[in-house]
Amino acid sequence: TSNFDIERVEIINGPQSLLYGNGGAGGVVNIVSKRAQFSKPASGSFQFRMDENGAKTGQLDLGWGNDKLALRFTGVRGYEGTRRTWIGGRLGGFYAQVAWRPFRHTVVRINGTETMYDRITPTNLTLTALNAANDARNGQFIRYLLASGQIERSVTGPSGAGVIANGKLTWDNVDSLFGWRKSLNAHVQRGEVSVENRWSDWLSSQLAVGILKFNDVNFSPGNAFYAPNAAANRFPGRWTVATTAGGPSTEQAHPSTTRAIRFSLLAENKLFHGRARSQSTLGVDYERFKLSFTTSQFYRADENFKTIVNPNSTANLGRTLVPPLAWDITDGLQQYPISNYRPGAKRFTQNGVNYNLEPANPFLSQPVTAQNPLGVTLGGNSMQRRNATSRGLYGANSTEWLEGKLTTLLGFRLADSQAVWLSQGSAPTRTSPDSGATSSSDATNLSYSAGVNYALSRWLRPYVSFSDSYNSPLNQNNDPYGKKADASHAVGQEIGVKLQNASGSISGSIAAYAVRSQNEQYSIVTALMNDINPDGINGRFGGNPGAFINIDRKSHGLQLAVTATPTANWRSRLSAAWVRGTIGTTTNYEQLYNDQFYANAQGQVTYRDGATVYVLPTYSAATPTVSSTTAGAVPFTIAMMNTPGNSYYANPVATNGAISATSNAARVLALVDPVRGPIATGVTGLPISAIQIRPLGTLPGVIRTSTAGDRTSGYPEFSFNFTNVYTFSQGWSKGIRLGGSALLGWRQTSFYYFPAGVAIQAGKQDQFLYPDQRRFDLIAGYSRRFGRYSFSTQVNVANLLNRYRVIIIPNITGGWNGPLNATLDQQPRSFMWTNTIGF
Repeated sequence: TSNFDIERVEIINGPQSLLYGNGGAGGVVNIVSKRAQFSKPASGSFQFRMDENGAKTGQLDLGWGNDKLALRFTGVRGYEGTRRTWIGGRLGGFYAQVAWRPFRHTVVRINGTETMYDRITPTNLTLTALNAANDARNGQFIRYLLASGQIERSVTGPSGAGVIANGKLTWDNVDSLFGWRKSLNAHVQRGEVSVENRWSDWLSSQLAVGILKFNDVNFSPGNAFYAPNAAANRFPGRWTVATTAGGPSTEQAHPSTTRAIRFSLLAENKLFHGRARSQSTLGVDYERFKLSFTTSQFYRADENFKTIVNPNSTANLGRTLVPPLAWDITDGLQQYPISNYRPGAKRFTQNGVNYNLEPANPFLSQPVTAQNPLGVTLGGNSMQRRNATSRGLYGANSTEWLEGKLTTLLGFRLADSQAVWLSQGSAPTRTSPDSGATSSSDATNLSYSAGVNYALSRWLRPYVSFSDSYNSPLNQNNDPYGKKADASHAVGQEIGVKLQNASGSISGSIAAYAVRSQNEQYSIVTALMNDINPDGINGRFGGNPGAFINIDRKSHGLQLAVTATPTANWRSRLSAAWVRGTIGTTTNYEQLYNDQFYANAQGQVTYRDGATVYVLPTYSAATPTVSSTTAGAVPFTIAMMNTPGNSYYANPVATNGAISATSNAARVLALVDPVRGPIATGVTGLPISAIQIRPLGTLPGVIRTSTAGDRTSGYPEFSFNFTNVYTFSQGWSKGIRLGGSALLGWRQTSFYYFPAGVAIQAGKQDQFLYPDQRRFDLIAGYSRRFGRYSFSTQVNVANLLNRYRVIIIPNITGGWNGPLNATLDQQPRSFMWTNTIGF
């Protein structure tokens, strides 16, 4: 949420995180909190930061210490925003540390922090017009229509909806149509106690205990953007934004608690009659992690706000969802639509009707069994509980030999991790062998690291290091079939030289590295998981499938970093890198059919007992099924679900053939007759060849999720950063500093996509590349001291030349067939003005 309480950040590249817990092949980021300092007079600073977009943040930092007691306090408050209209929110937090020295060689530190960040998040909506025949822009992302110049009219066909949002959309507000109805609240609380003892000249210890509570609540209802002529528009003739049923704000809460304890010893010794100086550490740590995942929605309540429950209905446990809510944006966007309650409220009243926020699938609402350990309604919304523990024994030794010319480092970590996930709700009746409602992971692994450097001269020191580490999947990172991820294993090597001249005016390093990992946890897009294992009438196969797969991966590269002070007033830093990563595993997944329902040889849909399902010719929400003697009753047939325009058309998803959850066919198939039984069989994981309806076109059958030899993505292959700052020290310009940065990047990889749509026959996916990056930033500031007080002001201008491009992006699964999207390759020019007063 904020870095206001952080003293410094240490980045350790590669699989060398032995002292900090389990780490992956990439490395570890170690965060050091601000410290109270003994024997330091009262000091502090106040910083105020603002930008041209209206963001304003103030930060106070105070410290004081004598020989026995030291205090540190930091607070932050403000509005953190972006150039995008309303995207951002209010930030507040405080951090405090008390350090006490009860004895000469004992230090006790107690610190705590709390941060809250409540912000509006972006929403990329699609246009819903009357239909594609009336407006060719129907179903397209608004971002793409803005980027391709189609806000006023379509370039490929009719434009029956007219000018979208009356022409009021820009790149600044295109993500803001949903206002505060799409938002996120993050709340962090952390407390730590440590006791440091120095027992002798050579032995010291540290005991630390901590707790971290984190909760992010995501207010994210289903959303829609309606043209004036759209059939579902609540305000015909007006441009309208609306929630879907269960809104106006579906709430997803992810509270987690982590408790940890750590004890370590540090020994400093002189060996071989002082010829070698050694530092050794040996420690143990224990961490316990708990997380829950709950989805809540609004349900109708009586005049006393008691939720109304119909015991004769199984839908939503007999409760009535709040209907979709809508607001008019014809005359402009709204920041606070449906303003009679804010996101996070537990109840509200709309049009004289009361609604309560309740879990969609309540914990312990059903009998607890081995197949249902959380006691929830199977086939409903997901409910999750996760528990994980990690225990580690670690040690490291650093020794200087030959009067400091040769330094060696050895380290190890023996880690034992256990994780248990309980995931219920959309659960199948048939699961794969190692997945389901209850899943667990246990692993014991030994990791180690070794390195050596040697001073060839006073300014040149070559080095080499080697590391081997394991990373157990403590989170529920399942694959598309619900199979839990395996522990990853990484081996890395690095060789390079560090250099520094005698005066210290130039220092730097040149390094070459290579890392090879097995069973790396690799994230694919959720859309691919949905195409493989769709959320059908009977739920999903595998209990809780996910968008993670295990692959082998390797990367290697070169890094250069040089810091210089050519003169006392001139500071300079140059960094450059070449990085090349490759995927080593080809993975394919067969598509699954999760919509099976009972049917007879005549193509009529039946109940479990074989009786035919009867419906009215036009769907009725009040009577979705009827008896055979009802006037006008007809058998519900597969032919109806296959016929576009029919009231019961299944409207199958093009890439996986799943029956649309919003179709009337799905509403009927989900029903359960108390005498005849359900219509759906409850079976998941069938081969796609078992599909009972006619899909749109030919389904892939097999979907490729990774291809051996493909490059990894998310970084530029070549990058360059050069920063210079010059500070004037004489005359009228004394205290002024000027400088800037040049940031260059080539071959910026982004993601893989299927050029002509998801199909194994299409061969390898294509990789989408961003244009080469060229950005220049400006730094301008002024500093002055007034006795014990100091003042500094600085302006940072990012993207000084305002170079950016609008990029049209192919669909990950649909390729250039769409729906297409769009973004900017970098942010337009912006400035940040920072003022600091210190004492």
